Amino acid sequence: MFEVELKFGARLSDEKVLWKGTGGIYIEGPHIYREDGWWYLMVSEGGGFPDHMITAARSKELFGPYEPAKSNPILPPASKDAYIAHTGHGDLICDTQGQWWSICLGVRKYKGRYNMGRETFLTPVDWPEGKFPTISPVELNPPALLQRARSGRDTSRHINIAKPGVDLCYIRNVDLSKHEISDNGDTITLTPDTGFLSDVYKPTSFVGKRQRYHDGLASVEMLTTPANTSGKAGLAVYKDEQRYLCVYLDFETREIVYEAVNNAKKIALKQREKIESSAKQAESITFSVEYNEACIALHMLLEGVRSTRSSDSITLG
Repeated sequence: MFEVELKFGARLSDEKVLWKGTGGIYIEGPHIYREDGWWYLMVSEGGGFPDHMITAARSKELFGPYEPAKSNPILPPASKDAYIAHTGHGDLICDTQGQWWSICLGVRKYKGRYNMGRETFLTPVDWPEGKFPTISPVELNPPALLQRARSGRDTSRHINIAKPGVDLCYIRNVDLSKHEISDNGDTITLTPDTGFLSDVYKPTSFVGKRQRYHDGLASVEMLTTPANTSGKAGLAVYKDEQRYLCVYLDFETREIVYEAVNNAKKIALKQREKIESSAKQAESITFSVEYNEACIALHMLLEGVRSTRSSDSITLG
């Protein structure tokens, strides 16, 4: 840590290591709090893996020396069979009623997989005066939060100030001139670019939304193009250029293509379906993805004919 000049950010002092943690790998995410005459330093150790935990130390002086809590870790690694696992990277807040909480990261693990990735969780904290805080193990519905809701003491309000479209995601160096989105977000017109989902550097015409629930359905009705048109367009479940599932229409071959890629597990599967000649003149085609913790299913609907591929047959592992 070092001092900075607040207006322009100029460095004013030499850098000093305040504390090296308790020995866990990847010490990171430091937070400092001033409470009861002490400076409390809280960090994460163990990486975003099964040994992820939160530890703490404190000092009477900001620049130390810092003494570790005898009760470390103040948030131990989650048990191996816990549904919410890999918890850590926490921050501390105190609400208007004097209750301390930790906002931390974790995953909901199902049969070794967590298709939502790392999520944000809220868990109560016990912080007695003059002592170190203790963070409760993370649960889906913390009893302290449920008790407050039942007692009528919950005065929180939902305030929606986001502008329409702020939740849309793009990949790589997006060319927004090739993305036209209606004011209500119902219609999207994309001009194809040079890249595909697997490309690292080429720009790709892509509009996405983050997955927010374990169970859900997303669909898009896509207008087809005239014959002798080249390109691809469809629907994807996208993690990065190394891992994705997709179903799309290959305009040049007039085929429906199902594709699964997970380079880390050496998975690269592709299945093609010819469009029946009677359906080639259809004005639109509907793609959808249905998902839960155990499975992802891709669907195609064209002229009343439905086709499906699930992660049991095309899998990312």
